[in-house]
Amino acid sequence: MSKVIFKYLIISLIVFLSANQALAVDPFEKDQWYLDQINVRPAWEITTGSDEIVVAVIDTGVDIGHPDIKDNIWVNPGEIAGDGLDNDNNGYIDDINGWNFITDEAKPEPYIGQGYTVEAVKHGTFIAGLISAIHDNNIGIKGVTSKVKIMSLVVLNAGGYGTSTSVSDAIHYAVDNGADIINLSFGGDEHYSALKNAIVRAYENNVTIVAAAGNTADGGLNLATNKVYPICYDNDWELNAIIGVAATDSNNKLSAYSNYGGNCIDIVAPGDNITSLVYFDNNSSEFNQLVEGGYQGTSFSTALVSGTVALMKSINPTLTNEQVAEILTSTAFNIDRLNTTVAGQLGAGLLDVSAAITKTYDEFNLENRLKFYVSADETYPATAYEYDVTFRHVNDVEVFGSGFTGLNITNADINQDGVDDLVTGAKPGNKSFVRGITSGKELVSSFLAFEDSFRGGVIASAGDVDGDGLLEYVVVPEKDHSPVVRVFNQDGKLQTEFKAFDNDSWSGLSVAV
Repeated sequence: MSKVIFKYLIISLIVFLSANQALAVDPFEKDQWYLDQINVRPAWEITTGSDEIVVAVIDTGVDIGHPDIKDNIWVNPGEIAGDGLDNDNNGYIDDINGWNFITDEAKPEPYIGQGYTVEAVKHGTFIAGLISAIHDNNIGIKGVTSKVKIMSLVVLNAGGYGTSTSVSDAIHYAVDNGADIINLSFGGDEHYSALKNAIVRAYENNVTIVAAAGNTADGGLNLATNKVYPICYDNDWELNAIIGVAATDSNNKLSAYSNYGGNCIDIVAPGDNITSLVYFDNNSSEFNQLVEGGYQGTSFSTALVSGTVALMKSINPTLTNEQVAEILTSTAFNIDRLNTTVAGQLGAGLLDVSAAITKTYDEFNLENRLKFYVSADETYPATAYEYDVTFRHVNDVEVFGSGFTGLNITNADINQDGVDDLVTGAKPGNKSFVRGITSGKELVSSFLAFEDSFRGGVIASAGDVDGDGLLEYVVVPEKDHSPVVRVFNQDGKLQTEFKAFDNDSWSGLSVAV
């Protein structure tokens, strides 16, 4: 039997907010001081998150009916609710929104039973709200994201305690069922190989794990000498398998309770006086609020980082765990000068969401926009050879087939999706075909630019010649033809033509738009 090793991470709670407050756009946003501290608002100009990204909140359970997050609860696409069958054959019956690994049933909400504490019951919902409370719905708060899905996996009981077996099983479930990020806002001091192996498996499957540093009521511990798990499992590994998070206050100083140090901490984020969603039951005096504030703990710092990773993956879902860690740490704000007694023990510094999202966006667009295509003369196949920004050969695009040789190429955004496409023309010795091929290798245009007998080659470019918002092809002969410039639409229909020089000029043309 697994030993009880983990506990949720709250130091104190001061309830001061009322669900009866006059409605505004996200009425409790005014209490979310930490949104400006982590510089998230400029990031929302780029993205507020994608509903294709899933964060597994492995915790005490999430109030999946809470009005400020219910539309962001993950729904298992392979399961049919209430039919008593394991439709997707994943080993869990009716797991529509997640699973309870304590009671072994499809009940991902908090369980209010013997030995419960109010703080524990509210903890998982609080975490979920920080990550993905819905924006601008006249309810509650703003999450770091507004659309990302929350997968609720219960591993901590009503008192806030859990076992290594439950946590390991939940991590495996998250990996197997499509989670992109796993939030672990709890800690303990026991090391278990099964849990370590689950974390390694998540890393190998490109699921990002974000874990809390842990709280110590009478002053934070140095994790270099006082290990806490799961955050410190990768302390002596070559790979950074866990994004470790410590807590700071409104002055960017390490929170009095927050653990720090070692190789366990990668970044810090606000953890004091935090406001978020809580488990709601209007028939209970203990749970009759939708939103509460005054919470403290590294749990909540962790959720802010998980939300940031979700924004990053919303822009580029293929980000590797190594890239996630590099972006977060390279864009963090160093706060050692404000924390001289623990300088060098706070990872890269304070989370800067806007900087992280901007870097993710810029690198993703560079990677996808900037490609190199190389072609050869008539002694080679009619193929475009694709290279990425690192000059690595990544693809071959066979444009005209085995009967053609050589290729003239340029680029233009034919389908106007923000990514350049290929505009190609046949080399001399071949029929005068022009073809447009998207970055996704889809053929969008194919036509003869000149008479069927012409074999002098064609050079093509593309631009919005007539101002209708669509690109046209501008085509000229490479040689052995009168100096005519022809404009075609994307269906290959001739729109107009003119002679660029005297009719006696047969030396060939070149064109750019």
